[in-house]
Amino acid sequence: MPRICCIILSMSLITSCCLLGLLNNSWLKEFIIFNLRAVTSPLSPSWRLRAIFCRSFSSPCSLNDALKSYCHNQSINQSGINFIFESFGRSKDFYKGYKVSIYRIVQELVNNIIKHSSATEAIIQANYTEQQLILTVEDNGIGYDTNNSKKGLGLSNIQYRIKALNGTIEIVSDNNGTSYTIIFSLDDLKSGIVKTYTK
Repeated sequence: MPRICCIILSMSLITSCCLLGLLNNSWLKEFIIFNLRAVTSPLSPSWRLRAIFCRSFSSPCSLNDALKSYCHNQSINQSGINFIFESFGRSKDFYKGYKVSIYRIVQELVNNIIKHSSATEAIIQANYTEQQLILTVEDNGIGYDTNNSKKGLGLSNIQYRIKALNGTIEIVSDNNGTSYTIIFSLDDLKSGIVKTYTK
């Protein structure tokens, strides 16, 4: 029932945007399509993995455990890419809802690697310092032009999620591969309070 409500809400939002002429906003259009695709694909492997991760909140399951399991599943999922997860520093616990958001950020980056990078290997690292969580996602693929204005659905949604958690992202890409460095304040992640931001 909640999924049906999400579909109805998404369709209502699309209709309203059409009437108001707001679908000329490419970011808004991509965001609506992304979420509509997510709620209408309950049988996809990525949906099942998200559902498993959400259910795990009722049992002791860290972000590291979820990411490690996800990378393992992607490596054996006939993607042709070896995904490696590494963690450094002492793992910190923080607001549960943020774990899901961070998991989805990594998930979308991994999806982009599978679809577009032509990579054979990718490394996902979680580095915990006293004040920050630093996520690094790297691949040895063909890279892409980071100055290209057509960021695509995945990257636009990733940037939205990161900003919602007051995080930052740095992207470096060349013909030797792509590296994403994402930094979050642990104080923000522990508080469960998200500051507003301006796009």
